[in-house]
Amino acid sequence: KERTTRESELLAFLQELQTEQQEACRLRHEVETLRHSSEAIQAVAETADLERQRQLELIQDARGYSELLVEREKDLNEAQEFLIHEQRCAATAEAKLESAMVQLDEEVNQLRAERAQAYIEGAFAELCQAQAGELKQRCSEQADALFYLTKEEAA
Repeated sequence: KERTTRESELLAFLQELQTEQQEACRLRHEVETLRHSSEAIQAVAETADLERQRQLELIQDARGYSELLVEREKDLNEAQEFLIHEQRCAATAEAKLESAMVQLDEEVNQLRAERAQAYIEGAFAELCQAQAGELKQRCSEQADALFYLTKEEAA
């Protein structure tokens, strides 16, 4: 009977040992799973850190671009103000040019009128000279005719 008890105890001990071995195996498997999970979590954390770093760089780039845009907007505003100033200057210059053109047209018309008047006066003077020459010729012819007539009558 002692032997049966001893065998029962040994069998119970073996079953307990087997259960503990199974439990140890299960725990080793869980530890291995946890280690893999930990590695996966570590990889995800590293990826998250890299992504966070990339987002920080993007934010810094965006701030830089924003500052650059502000500078470009200031430059654009200055250029627009300069353009408006230049347009006003151009409008003033155009008005002055238009006034000068009107004045020049008036002066050209005045010169044309003076030239036309001088031409007319010259033509009139030539006509007067021609008519005076003709009149002188006729007078001379009539004087000669009168002279010859008087001479004939006297003779």
